[in-house]
Amino acid sequence: MGTVSGACHPAGVTVADQIEDLTAALPAPPAGEDLQPVRDRLAEAAERAVALLDGHSAERALPLRLPKGRVLDLLSCERLAVARHAGPADGGGASVALLRGQALDRFVQHELHEGPVAHPLEDLLAMVHAEGDLDLGDELAAAGADLRLEPLAAAARDWAGTDPGWWPRTQSAVAVHLADGLVRCEGRIDVELGGPLTGRPSVVVEVKVGRPHASHLGEVTHYALLVALRDGVAPSLLARWYPGTSLAHQVVTLDTLDSAARRLADMIVSWAQLQAGRPATERSGPGCAWCPDADRCPSFRPPPDPFDTEPEEVPA
Repeated sequence: MGTVSGACHPAGVTVADQIEDLTAALPAPPAGEDLQPVRDRLAEAAERAVALLDGHSAERALPLRLPKGRVLDLLSCERLAVARHAGPADGGGASVALLRGQALDRFVQHELHEGPVAHPLEDLLAMVHAEGDLDLGDELAAAGADLRLEPLAAAARDWAGTDPGWWPRTQSAVAVHLADGLVRCEGRIDVELGGPLTGRPSVVVEVKVGRPHASHLGEVTHYALLVALRDGVAPSLLARWYPGTSLAHQVVTLDTLDSAARRLADMIVSWAQLQAGRPATERSGPGCAWCPDADRCPSFRPPPDPFDTEPEEVPA
């Protein structure tokens, strides 16, 4: 079974229904010693990265951190990654698209753990303030009606009826530390279901507020790799949920993990090289639209698709 497009689902078919159908007969996921080549590839890249920084003025860059957002930006364009991540935050506010992504994540979380969202903005601000993120709360309050929260809250109802036996976890941390902790690959998964402790297949779901994009598949396969190394067994199923559509899904194979490991290994070394002073390469693409260096980068090109001009979520 491969990736499927996000076609509209029939009325009344919930995410829970789809998960039950998709996991009814899945092959056993890669586990145990089958994962050793993946571990070895990443361990080798991490040792190389640390060696690049050993004794160098950039040694302050250790531990070398590669959260999901940084990895995806590196894959898109090194200059974009450096501009967004190499220095202190610029304090700029998030775009409406980013804030809508944050809102949808929390509405799904509310639906899974507490039930329907009754008052979208009030409930959202309560959740964000409970997390202690007062700055985000201020940005959401300031955006107000521009966020168009009611349709997002209604869409989250697609998660109603999820069996507690799936043990749904939201915004769960996943981290793989390499080279004695000097290289750290980390992220947060929107929704995890099942897994070894439940007796059910493990399912990783990314929640997306916008249209399907090629980079989204890279996100979920990256998470599959981190979960496999964290748990010693890969997820059985990867899925992306776009409001109002059927789940885009993919069964996890060793090839899935190997491809993700190759990408991550390359990005580990690349980020170390950049920290050690190698000039960043430039690549025009959708990321140009949100690059801090867009106004002075000779490779800047306006995004070809106006719907792809914003990332849907704040990178973890």
